Amino acid sequence: MEVNVLTVDEDVESRIRAIRNDKTHGASWLSMSALDVLKVIAEEAPAGSSMQLLNTLREKAKRLIEVRPSMAPIANSVARLIHEAEAAGPIPLDSLRKAIAEKADEIVDESRISVNGAAENVSKLIEADGTIITCSYSSTVFEALILRPDIRVIVAESRPLFEGRLLAKRLAEHGLRATLIADAAMAAFINDADAAVVGADSVLADGSIVNKVGTRLLALAANDVGVRFYAATETSKFDARSLLGRAPVLEEGDPSEVAEEVRGVEIRNPYFEVTPARLITAVVTELGPMDVHMIVSQMEEMSRYVEPLLR
Repeated sequence: MEVNVLTVDEDVESRIRAIRNDKTHGASWLSMSALDVLKVIAEEAPAGSSMQLLNTLREKAKRLIEVRPSMAPIANSVARLIHEAEAAGPIPLDSLRKAIAEKADEIVDESRISVNGAAENVSKLIEADGTIITCSYSSTVFEALILRPDIRVIVAESRPLFEGRLLAKRLAEHGLRATLIADAAMAAFINDADAAVVGADSVLADGSIVNKVGTRLLALAANDVGVRFYAATETSKFDARSLLGRAPVLEEGDPSEVAEEVRGVEIRNPYFEVTPARLITAVVTELGPMDVHMIVSQMEEMSRYVEPLLR
């Protein structure tokens, strides 16, 4: 019986397509997947020299950034790995392969630690027996909420892919009191909440965030009645590209996810939107709540390794 064995390049391209088409996982998870792609290249891709391997890695790193442009941690993680590989200097090919694979694992481990740290810091801002309202699905928000089994959570369903339904289900499985609502009902329920907590796919240099559509509506509703609005995220989601003058790219999905074709009607399906800093009480990270000056300071360091991949 014939066994269809993928070449390294076919395997890598398949993994990149999976990242591009993924509609379930968040930016942190996909950044780890992107690092895994580069790790496969480092360990298995044919190369006659260290320089040839680095060139292949750079090419695929740029591809990974381009397939999910709204997600800053993909750009940050792959750019950091390339920077670390190049900083290693001229070393034998086998040593370089091993060094890159180890560094990829190290960055993944750091990401998991950062998620947990941000979640802990957010959980400290939640009042005992309080009520939180949220939308979409953020692994950081989920980890923060399950640290507080005493609270109630109102979850917007997050059309068209209904990530909120999954969040509500998982919260209930962990013993939390979860209430699922339609996105259009967020303003109707905002007075029941003590705070709003959302994730972020990117944090921009002006302190605004890029996140799933519906986030800005929730922020506007919270701001209207004086409810605190927190963005829970890791510093790896700070989009250094915005500090370098790049405008955020807001991805759109297939219109059929919203509705079947309607004669004479244009159907749009934006996945992401920008929520301005003026509506955000605090961006809470593994380093704690951060203001715009702290965000920019962190981005300045990150831009050293992101900028070369944007050329």
